[in-house]
Amino acid sequence: MDNKSLKIIIKHLISIVIIVFIMLILNYGFFICVVRYSPIAKVPKNTVKIIAEEFKQHKQLTAKTKKMIFNNNLWVQLIDSKGHVIDYYNQPNDIYNFYSLLDIAKLSKSYLNDYPVYVWKSDNNIVLLGYPKNSITKYNWFFPTNTINNLPVTLVVLMFINLIITIVLSILLSRKLTKPLSDIIQGISALTTEQQVHLEEKGIFTDLAQNINHTSEMIRDKNNKIRLRNTAVSNWLTGISHDLRTPLSMILGYSALIEEDADSTQEMQSQARIIKENAVRIRNLITGLNLASSLQYEIMPLKLSQVKLSSIIRKAVADCINSGVLKKSNITLVIEDEYLTALIDESLLLRALVNLITNSVKHNKEDCKITVTIIATSIEGALYASIIVSDTGTGMSQDKIDRIHSYDYFNAWVSQTNGLGLVIVKSIIETFKGNLTIEAEEGKGTKITMRIPVDENNN
Repeated sequence: MDNKSLKIIIKHLISIVIIVFIMLILNYGFFICVVRYSPIAKVPKNTVKIIAEEFKQHKQLTAKTKKMIFNNNLWVQLIDSKGHVIDYYNQPNDIYNFYSLLDIAKLSKSYLNDYPVYVWKSDNNIVLLGYPKNSITKYNWFFPTNTINNLPVTLVVLMFINLIITIVLSILLSRKLTKPLSDIIQGISALTTEQQVHLEEKGIFTDLAQNINHTSEMIRDKNNKIRLRNTAVSNWLTGISHDLRTPLSMILGYSALIEEDADSTQEMQSQARIIKENAVRIRNLITGLNLASSLQYEIMPLKLSQVKLSSIIRKAVADCINSGVLKKSNITLVIEDEYLTALIDESLLLRALVNLITNSVKHNKEDCKITVTIIATSIEGALYASIIVSDTGTGMSQDKIDRIHSYDYFNAWVSQTNGLGLVIVKSIIETFKGNLTIEAEEGKGTKITMRIPVDENNN
């Protein structure tokens, strides 16, 4: 479980404990208020007090009081100091007409023949008010004085114990709920990176676990199909390339013989040169497609090593000079960090640089100035090696730049002017976990920046 998930669980756990604790206090307080301060709880004592006052003042009950007693199925007795009933109203048949001192003592705290009764003094007499059976429940509470005195401390201790019990129960319940939930969160996180996931399908999250497992299987099947398709496409391109290599070699060979044959007419030599140049273009296109497919489908084995980038740049420029590419162009090298290294495949980066320099020469005028720069840059705290190839040529439209960035080798078309070469360069740099940016404006030149991550410990 990661720290973020743990913080969320702890936050919700604390919220649950606080809510439960507050609810306990509120419920306890509500119960006390109902028992002690409810008007219903005060009715019997108030009623017997009123009746006692009437006997004291009028020596008898008023008509209004009698009506209230009768309507509520109550009954009343007035008992003198010797225990004799001297007056009564609505008295049941099973009630006494004489009470001993012991009976009077019991009446003040209990029942009379299952009738809840209340007593009140009226001069030298006692008023006995009886309620219907099973209408009121009476309890007598007795507590030692020290218990009452220690009640605040006792309540605090009880609240603390209840709090501990609540926390323990909450932890146990939350663990039971959050364990499968944590597994589901990890499963969803794994799905985002297309890792295989298999969650236990039980408990309240059974349906969710089943859906995640099903999604994982679908992703696995999809990746297998894509892998098979990519392999088939790559094998098909490799086969086509192999089949074309022999006839292309023959075309190149015979066209070269015709071009160099002294017996060939000038027209024949010119035509042979055109054939050879186009055969070379086809060969380069096939090589580019093979490289492009290998990069896109990630089936090309990389030979990664820490390489000094300045030496790669010099070698790329030297290759372009030796091949005659830079015969009519001016090129300048600006190396600000001679010892800057990066983890790359040397042959691929060399290919990318040669492609960029060749494109600048091929698609611009002869007086075009080309500059190759290498500098170390820091982006959001990460160190990058920036290799910049800029020229003063004809530039490039924004539409073409957008097509290069969104290019799919086999489902879209990019103009032969810069197109496939730049797409291959972009794929090479992305293979090194870097990125490529193009800044260009028609008629004002082009600036292409390749950024490759650099390990600061190796520089």
